[in-house]
Amino acid sequence: MSAADAYSILETIAQINGLEDHLVLVEPSAKEVKDEEEAEEIRIKKTSLPKLDWMIEQCLVKHGDKICVISHPNKVAVIIDGKHVEYNGETMSMNVFGCKVTGWSAIQSYALMKLVDGKKTLSKMREERMKELGMIE
Repeated sequence: MSAADAYSILETIAQINGLEDHLVLVEPSAKEVKDEEEAEEIRIKKTSLPKLDWMIEQCLVKHGDKICVISHPNKVAVIIDGKHVEYNGETMSMNVFGCKVTGWSAIQSYALMKLVDGKKTLSKMREERMKELGMIE
């Protein structure tokens, strides 16, 4: 919710209760504005992590690679393209594959999957490449 929307709601509540004179709008300091801008940059970075197609472009994984959920190494899917894997003859997203294997309703697929012959999770592989490229610190 934006600050303006929040203030509008509080203003309406104050009017209903006859307390408009108790409502004070405080402008943020320059430091608070800067802090909020930095926080927004962090939120954007967290929500826009590269996906499987980027990992293929970066040669971290390739079409035909076998992946598994780290806690279920015997259940293997094959990477078909930047959005899909094949598991038991079915094409699906990595997330659907992870949910089928674990029985969970949701899964952090990059954090809990790895190449069958690999030691690092997909998340760790991605993070390391992003650091190499200066995308993150």
